[in-house]
Amino acid sequence: MLKPFCFFNNFPWNFLSLFSFLANIYNYWFSCFYRLLKNYK
Repeated sequence: MLKPFCFFNNFPWNFLSLFSFLANIYNYWFSCFYRLLKNYK
């Protein structure tokens, strides 16, 4: 009975960490793509 409550208590933090993880991946790919475009020009 306590476990679901614990999960829902931690839910915002889990969501935030997942969002930051995705943002890091997006940032990495965007910088890579930008560098390729810069080299192309």
